[in-house]
Amino acid sequence: MIAGMTDSSAPGEVLARNVAAARVRRGLQQKDIAERMNALGYQRWYAQTASATERGQRRLTADELPGLALALQTTVARLMAPNADDGEMVLPSGLTLAADVAEDLISGAAPRVRWNEHNGFVSAEIREGQ
Repeated sequence: MIAGMTDSSAPGEVLARNVAAARVRRGLQQKDIAERMNALGYQRWYAQTASATERGQRRLTADELPGLALALQTTVARLMAPNADDGEMVLPSGLTLAADVAEDLISGAAPRVRWNEHNGFVSAEIREGQ
C-alpha cells in the first residue's frame, strides 16, 4: 500500500544496492563486471564504472540494464526490486510505495495502484480480474 513512512529508498538506490549484492553473490570483482559489459558491446565500462554504479553515483541507462543483468546472471526485475531492508520506494515527487507494491510494478504482477486523473495522485487499490 502507499504510505508516508520515512524508511524508504529511491529506485536508483535500490538498483545500486542490488547490483552490488548480485556481484558479490557471484563472487565477481568490479573489473569482472566491466569486462563482461565490454564483451557485450557496452563501451567504456571500467571497474570504476561498476563502482560508481554500485554507489549510486552513476545512473544506468535503459540500454545498459539488460546487459548488466546478463553480466550478473540475474534478471532486470531482481535488480530493480526492493528487498525487505529497503522499506518503501520513494519517487521524486515524494510519493512512497510500499515494497510489495513496488515489487508488483516491477515484476509485472496485477497492479494494485492506479493513476487518479482528477488530482494526479496515485491511489492504492486491489484491482481484481485485471
